Amino acid sequence: MSRKASKKNRREIERIAGKTRETRKSAKTRAVTKWLIILVSILSVCSLAICFIIFYSYTLLKPPEQDWKTYRIVPEYMRSMKKVLISLPLENATIPTPSLDIHLGLVQYFPAYTEIILLLPESRLQTIKAEFKDKPNSENITYVVFETKQLNNGHLYLLFSDSNRMVDSGAIDDLVVPKGTAWAQDLFEVSTKPDGRKLLMVSEVHKYFISYGSEGSPKAVNDNAYIDNLSSGDISAQTLPFTFMGGNILVDEFDSRKIVVCGGDIFRYTQTVSGGTKDSTPTDTQITAMIKKFLNADTVISVGMGKPQPLFMFHLDQAMIFLHDGVVGITTIVGAHQNVIPEEVKDVEQFLSELRSALTRLGYKLVNIDTSIQDVLSYQYAVNGIPYVDATTKQKTLLMPISPETQTTFEKKLVKKNTATFESLGYEVVHVPSESTKFNGGIHCLVNVIE
Repeated sequence: MSRKASKKNRREIERIAGKTRETRKSAKTRAVTKWLIILVSILSVCSLAICFIIFYSYTLLKPPEQDWKTYRIVPEYMRSMKKVLISLPLENATIPTPSLDIHLGLVQYFPAYTEIILLLPESRLQTIKAEFKDKPNSENITYVVFETKQLNNGHLYLLFSDSNRMVDSGAIDDLVVPKGTAWAQDLFEVSTKPDGRKLLMVSEVHKYFISYGSEGSPKAVNDNAYIDNLSSGDISAQTLPFTFMGGNILVDEFDSRKIVVCGGDIFRYTQTVSGGTKDSTPTDTQITAMIKKFLNADTVISVGMGKPQPLFMFHLDQAMIFLHDGVVGITTIVGAHQNVIPEEVKDVEQFLSELRSALTRLGYKLVNIDTSIQDVLSYQYAVNGIPYVDATTKQKTLLMPISPETQTTFEKKLVKKNTATFESLGYEVVHVPSESTKFNGGIHCLVNVIE
């Protein structure tokens, strides 16, 4: 073969080899591109799946924000007393509480159709059942019990409205908890879900935290934990991130607004609990936002922010009562004031004055429910009643507390006048004699109307 032919052949071989290399390179590039596309597709699908899982898990673990907007707190005067809660404390509670006779006396004034949930310590169950046997409405009672435990070296961290810290009781042996309470109204607020089920909105603590166990591994629980026992098919409980007592929060629907009126002690309690248990203490503005969110309110009004609420008017349900059609019954102190008005009564008058101004600004019509100075000093308030609409007759009704003891002629006139005032507003008034005021509470404090 000639050199020229050989050179020509080499060029041809190189051309074919180059083309082959290009072909291989192109094929390799296409293969890499193909696998990159597949890999990106897989990663995209996985990312979408992970995002979906995270989002779905989040919605399961945390209720969507808008869920709170679907819960409705029905104003008390719109409820029918189809279902109510009363509760009893431990028999040997250290703080004096109303006797069973006070509850027995109250229950007989409930409508015949009322279903009563009685929350009580298991240790009292058989005794209480025997006491209620054959009494009015006894066949309508459902007993819900909670177990107590005895702790050694336990501590109570108590809340007081005039203190900015939780007060340590010191170590207590043979501490029996939870103690329960006779004041069912203070345990929670009731809301209704869209499907009709009830949600009990519970304070993060009632009156104290319980701490026990060894110093190296202490345990803590709040005194509200036993309320979970009320959860059933149509009732559930939800702890809210602020501290309150139900008698100090009143809810209404008026002028196309959902309105919450609350006492200033709610802010002090919340800040005290947060300061003692959390990293930060919420401001008044932040607490107002929480109340607005979790109670589904358009407007939140707080009264008595400057100092602890009055000793003789420590909850709002002693100061006012929401009624139909934008009307509020408000405690009014009447009678000849002596030369010296007790400072405690002055505090009450100042609190009432602030409350009147706030309600007037909201557009409410205020009606005076008269109370004597002596009644104020004995916690006897006619507004501390139970309003409802009779489920059978649709009649607006009010269970109005009166003192069972001998009253002066002046106080008897006040009962008559207040009765006439409520009747003029369309209410059938039922007088309920009760000695619960001897324990600083009224009949509204003893009952929480769930439905």
